[in-house]
Amino acid sequence: MTIAIKDSAPKVPTQSPFGPSHEAAGTLPDLVLITADKVAFYTHRRRLSHASSNSFGGLLFDTSDAIHVPESGTCIDLALRIMYGFPCAQLVPALEDIVDAVAALTKYGISVQKLAAPFLSLYQLILAYAPHRSIEVYALAGHYGLEELAVAVSSHLLAYDTSMLSDELSIEMGPIYIRRLFELHAHRRNALRNIVLRLPTMHPRTNECTEDTQWQLTQAWAYAAAEIVWEALPSMSPCALQSAFEKNGTLIKCRDCREMLHNGIQEAMYEWSSVRSTI
Repeated sequence: MTIAIKDSAPKVPTQSPFGPSHEAAGTLPDLVLITADKVAFYTHRRRLSHASSNSFGGLLFDTSDAIHVPESGTCIDLALRIMYGFPCAQLVPALEDIVDAVAALTKYGISVQKLAAPFLSLYQLILAYAPHRSIEVYALAGHYGLEELAVAVSSHLLAYDTSMLSDELSIEMGPIYIRRLFELHAHRRNALRNIVLRLPTMHPRTNECTEDTQWQLTQAWAYAAAEIVWEALPSMSPCALQSAFEKNGTLIKCRDCREMLHNGIQEAMYEWSSVRSTI
């Protein structure tokens, strides 16, 4: 089938798979989407109709071979790749382009919840930005109810200062995901306090070290615990916890007390590393 395009020379992107010979299930394209910047994408009406819950934003009610969409070529190219299930690993789209593509998919009645399932292209594209744009990715996931993605990203937000959360991002992610982020931070702070405020086990009294001299261990632990509790960072690493206690235990003279300190540190590190780190 040859599709006649009446518009003034719309072009197919060089690297786009959506050219005139693009087949889906052995079928050639029967519909062209023409973007605001005059880029043409050859698609399949039945494929769009099947994927969309609103006839592609009502555009499929138009029976012509070419339909105009207000989005850019970059946006539609990415949205179609995601919808068709094409691999996107070779692409490095800007986060803003991904946001636009997700908005377009939603507008055209295509479920981003299904397309953002773990290990699918959209999930991987968004998750790639989690390490250095975590709060924006979390807001995006919360806005569209992308639960698996929000959970995965939340582990990157342990060091995020929630007092810096803007009104714009708060509105975007919505009250449920704001609450869950705050609860994660509170849960980890409380768990950290409970762990470090528990004194280590004391060894039995010996001729060299009695209850009167074991105060060195108690004091060293208490000083370190006070410093940690004062900060109570949800993002504190087990290694940082270890360092804080070891630093304050350098003056302990009794070998058995030092052993008890070591055991207490190891137990605290294990407990802290076991505390939930995602929403």
